[in-house]
Amino acid sequence: MTLHRTPLARLSLLWSAAIVLLLIAPSILAARHALLIGIGEYRPSGLPDLPGAREDVRIMQQVLQVRFEIPAENIQVLLDGQATHRGIQQALVRLAERIVPGDFVYIHYSGHGSFQRDANDDEWRTGLDQTWVSHGARSSAGAADDLNRFDILDDELNQWLAPIAERAGELIYVADTCHSATNTRGEALVARAAPPADAQHHPLRETRFERHTFPNAVLVAAAQDDEQAVEGGEDEQGRPHGLFTWHWARALQQAGPGDTWYQIFERAKLGVEHSHLHKQHPQLTGHQANRPLVGGKLKAVTGILVKDVDTDTGHVTLGAGRLSGVTQGSRYGNTDAERSVGVRIVHTDSAWSKAIIEKGTPSVGDFLVEMEHAYTTGPLRVYLLSPLSPADQPLMSSVRAFAEGLAPVFTITDRQRDADLVFTLLRPNRTGGEFLDPISPAARATFSEADPKAAPELWVLNPSEQLLHRYMTAPLSKPGLAALERNLRRYRRLREITRLAAESSTPKRMQLSLITYDACDTHQLDCIGIDERRYRRRPGTLGIGTLMKRKWQPGDLISFELRNPSFKKYVYLFNIDSQGGIRVIFPNDDGGPLDRALLERGERVDLDQGKTMLLLDHPGEESILLLVTRDPINPSLITQSSYELVQRGTTETGARPLNPLESLLSSAIHGTRGGAGVRSGSWGLEVFSFRVEGEAVLTDGM
Repeated sequence: MTLHRTPLARLSLLWSAAIVLLLIAPSILAARHALLIGIGEYRPSGLPDLPGAREDVRIMQQVLQVRFEIPAENIQVLLDGQATHRGIQQALVRLAERIVPGDFVYIHYSGHGSFQRDANDDEWRTGLDQTWVSHGARSSAGAADDLNRFDILDDELNQWLAPIAERAGELIYVADTCHSATNTRGEALVARAAPPADAQHHPLRETRFERHTFPNAVLVAAAQDDEQAVEGGEDEQGRPHGLFTWHWARALQQAGPGDTWYQIFERAKLGVEHSHLHKQHPQLTGHQANRPLVGGKLKAVTGILVKDVDTDTGHVTLGAGRLSGVTQGSRYGNTDAERSVGVRIVHTDSAWSKAIIEKGTPSVGDFLVEMEHAYTTGPLRVYLLSPLSPADQPLMSSVRAFAEGLAPVFTITDRQRDADLVFTLLRPNRTGGEFLDPISPAARATFSEADPKAAPELWVLNPSEQLLHRYMTAPLSKPGLAALERNLRRYRRLREITRLAAESSTPKRMQLSLITYDACDTHQLDCIGIDERRYRRRPGTLGIGTLMKRKWQPGDLISFELRNPSFKKYVYLFNIDSQGGIRVIFPNDDGGPLDRALLERGERVDLDQGKTMLLLDHPGEESILLLVTRDPINPSLITQSSYELVQRGTTETGARPLNPLESLLSSAIHGTRGGAGVRSGSWGLEVFSFRVEGEAVLTDGM
């Protein structure tokens, strides 16, 4: 049969095709560009040459052309004498002019890195500027104010990259140099190490730069700020190379469909740490790190890296531990039908875990997803309370079925005095979406006024028969109960965190102080604006005990000061809000490098200086978690989104996307009670709980 279309139909089809092309054009038509900088000749600067830097450029040029299909004419290369201070600046300016919105951009630097004293007081933590040692820097040739004689400051790089990041659909920045974890300032990026630079005579030493952030970028550094990035050994052709670049290029060459930048980085990092005996720790920054390579859609990281495989004993080592939600007895595996893998956790430490192979053969560099979660505290016990109206008793069979479906995370108990939670049925009277009589702490006697004509709802109460949370109610519909189940699993996670704090050691010798603020008049210039309000910081700090004693009100603003008087350690601050969410306070950029959480001995971090404040915008109980560890962790694995608002009626609830932790702990929570084995003294967790006064308005979510 031949299909014939009228001219009008053909015209309509052409218009439809044009519209589709416009919608997909940014991903299909986006061009790809690269700038590769390699400086190996440093004799004019009085520094050792780096022959591996030129080899890094050759390696990356090949990878970008073969695996990323970047045309040779779109790859700009600067080597040695081309890579002066001005030369690098001009190359970045030309790159910014050449790209169009949506393009993919890759920038790679291999060369010496250094640092110098910050002269314009914009490095609020370290007091140092990280630098690139461009070709000819630190030489005596040229005028005294010639920028080619001086290192490139992280402030300058930040300015030069800003227009590129603004236009590019995706920016990947890699610095294989020493002192590289913060050398673009706003995000993360600079041993190939050079001695400290001369800050006294740098022409830009007192210039005030505007700080730019790069939300669409993935920024990779070969080493932490206080570490050296090394040249690797010679390859099979006898050519040296940068250790990180070699492993990074290898990970890119071996990337599979759907692999994310985060996964590529973790594999490269693993290779570097094994090769250099854990003396060099690469760093990753960027909220786009979970994006599949080159323009893929955002995808949550749901796996934990396999760091070591011992086929003789049948054990594997995973790169996450107790502090990231891994528990003994939990099972992990992959979703690859052709190479199915399964392991069971047999030991957990603070930052790593040991597992036994149950199926298949894992490989180093694999990412395994949690299949079954074993809770350390056993299931929470639920009591089914008879409804206020005897006529609703038959509906309790639906409530029982819902509760049974929560096993093994929750279990039903026949005795109310043993219960952790209480489930019951109510028909609340609502006026304009609000309860006629709001729930008060007086508990069941003041349940909302009943309305026999209203639809029945399942309410979750605490053992005193008080509503657990305003989002812990749901109609007896499939969407409503599904949303309530997600909220109950979030609540279960909060209980797990509480237990984790109870079994930890106290974070000794870490000082946490409270910063408070007063409300400001709109005409006062020395105030800061937050959420349409204005505040001024009060002088000094207060003991953290004030946080728990003071009566806080919605709209109050607080911040914190951290002081480490003892040996260096990793420090994390979290907020558990009154809506069930867990978010990171410090380090405040959850895509930032791990060493942002590292506090040196004697270091003081004023979060007000970092513009990290906590606005108390909801009444209820809040908590601050202070986590101190010997080893770095990924704090995003601890976070979770707040309870979702359960809608009434048959409308599907607008569930928020699961974050990495929820993907691990909520997608398939099954298992048995598990224990934990964490080395004493390797970490400490302390919880400071306080209450924000006020009464929440209960609505039906319509």
